[in-house]
This record gives sequence, structure tokens and C-alpha cells, in this order.
Amino acid sequence: MTIEDFTKLGIEGSILQVIEEQGFVSPTKIQNKAIPEVYAGKNIIATAATGSGKTFVFASRVLQIARPGYGLQAIIMVPTRELAKQVGEQFKLFAKYKPLNIMITYGGANVKSQKEDLENVDVLVGTPGRISDFLEQDLFLLGKVKCVVLDEVDAMIRNEFQADIKYILETTPKKKQTLVFSATIDKDMYKLLKHQIKDSKLIAVEKTVDPKKLKQNYYMIEKDQKLSLLTHLVENERAGLSIIFVNRQDMAEFLQKNLRKLTSLEFQTIHADMTQGKRNRIIKDFANQQFDVLITTDMAARGLDIENVTHIYNYQLPAHTEKYIHRIGRTARAGASGKVINLVCKDELENLAEIVRNHKISVIEKELPKFNIVEAKFEVKKKKEKR
Repeated sequence: MTIEDFTKLGIEGSILQVIEEQGFVSPTKIQNKAIPEVYAGKNIIATAATGSGKTFVFASRVLQIARPGYGLQAIIMVPTRELAKQVGEQFKLFAKYKPLNIMITYGGANVKSQKEDLENVDVLVGTPGRISDFLEQDLFLLGKVKCVVLDEVDAMIRNEFQADIKYILETTPKKKQTLVFSATIDKDMYKLLKHQIKDSKLIAVEKTVDPKKLKQNYYMIEKDQKLSLLTHLVENERAGLSIIFVNRQDMAEFLQKNLRKLTSLEFQTIHADMTQGKRNRIIKDFANQQFDVLITTDMAARGLDIENVTHIYNYQLPAHTEKYIHRIGRTARAGASGKVINLVCKDELENLAEIVRNHKISVIEKELPKFNIVEAKFEVKKKKEKR
């Protein structure tokens, strides 16, 4: 597949230029399935996670229909300020050769200066709470809004933005296109979304995990011995490709530096601060088995679809149980076998119990193997959390 595949999807020349500059080789699954429907003007509800290429789906549509200096024409809602920044910057990248005025807004941003700029905004990216506040204050005209995007709607509903989302959808013009993306969609959420978004088409790209092929274990371990146990496991488990999940970028970097020194394996890390092009190159190398183990956070890894991943290590359990299900979905796909290994310390036991209870899964405790205690060669360089 080549850049011509983007052309066949109907992508404009100015966007194609950006794609080539960023090193995108071929459309992802969500792009192939969703773009024809989106370009046809349909409302969609799609299962697609961060990292799957969904931002390009709605960004390319907005760039297709929006006119610079014409007023507010698109609203993109996301659950957190960090994601607002990430999506907004990606959007600006795709709009490099089409000078749209794109504003990123969220709680804590400078409200006064943003209010002054609102009358010139073409595309608004932000959290539902802040966008709802702007709407209530009549700070911009809505008559020209052609497209509303709900990105990671599962997280927005979990963060209690449901009332804001409903208000924004009802306040914007009835004749508009609505594009919804969610990592997971259960029956209740789908029913809610279908009620609010008429004539929508469901698009799913995720393969399902075969529970019969997936073994889930956990080891009870002291926090200061986690690195030693992980070092032993990655060296001694007979594995194809492995993914290690952590909750923070600084922990991913800590593991990469130390495991490279402590083992004979090759490790790479992806995280949200990398350019999409660099992330794509590392993921491509991983899929081609150019290295053994990928270390990542949820933010960077959602949407990965790579064959031959046999082991998932949860070095840290995720804060939300839905993220656990997403993580384990990277293995035991399409009939292949897989293994999930959780390294659990005492303060994570309650979190593990909640995962088991909420998703009715079986996670078996394993006896600790004999392993050598190793000393970290590098310490964690803590970074400020992005909100």
C-alpha cells in the first residue's frame, strides 16, 4: 500500500502533502472504513481508540468542508485538557496548508483572551464543560456549524460530561454532521448515543479477544521488587512480541533505560509526546519484529493492532478498569494464544478486585519464581502530569 491509497479515499491535495511529510504510508483500518462514510456526509458512531488514526478521519473531513474566515464551522469535544492539546495540535498539523483559525480550550486556559478571539474561530477543540460555558454566554454564532465531533466519548461520559454533551448537540444546528468515537461501546452507551444522534451508522474495527486463548495471571510483589521480577520474566518467558504497560511516561522511560542494561532484549518506548510519524515508525518496526518488547502508556498504545503479540505485562494496573480490557485486547486475537501477567503490589489489590468484578474475568495468582534482585541503573525522572 502507498500514499495512493489515501488519494483513493478522496483526501485533498493539501492534506496529502502533510501526510507525505509525516511519513504516513497507508490508511489505518478506521480510516479505510470510516472516511468513505464520513465524506458521504453520514453521522457515525465508531469504535476507535487513541493511536488508531481517528483524528485524521475527522480532521480531514473538517478540512474538506470548512472555509477560512467563515466563522465557527466545527466543534471537537474531548474529555481532558491533555487530549484537547494533543488533538488540537494534530489538527493544526493537518491544516498546515489550509489557514483555518483553530482554538484549543479547556478549564484553566486564559478565558479572557480566548473570549476576544472567539469571533474569528473556524474550528474549536476543547472539553465539553468549557465549550458549554462559551455557548451559555452566547460568545459565538452557531448557524454555520457543519460538524460536531465527540472524541473518546466513553471517557467523557465517565467524567460526567453527559449533560454538557447533550446541551451542545441540542444547541448547535440540527442540520449538521455528528462524528462519535469511543474505545468501547456497550449496549447502554449505544442506546444513549443513537437517541441523541439520528440516522447514525455504527463502525467497528477492533478484533475481539478469544477468552479461551487468553491466560491471565498475577504475582503479588513488593513495589521495590517489581523491576527485579519483570527483568526475570521478560528474560525467561518464552514469548513472541511483548508489550509492557505503565501509567506514566516517566515510568516508561525508566523501564526502557533499565531493562536495556539488565537484559539481553531490545526495548523501545512510545508515548504521547512523540510525533505521530515517530510513533508510527516504532510501531512498524515492532510489527516487523525488529525488536522484542514495546513499553507504552495507555495514551500512546490505544488502537494498536499487531500480530504475534504473545505477552502483555501490566507493570502498573490502570486507574480505570476499561483500560485494562483495552490493554489485554492487544493479544489473543484472531485465534492466537496470549498471556497477561500482572505485577501487583498491596495497594493495587483493590484495583485488581474491581477489574475482576466489573468484567467477570478470571485472573489467577501465581507463585513467585526464584529471581535475582537487581538494582536500577537509572532513576525515575518525574514529569508533571498533564491534565
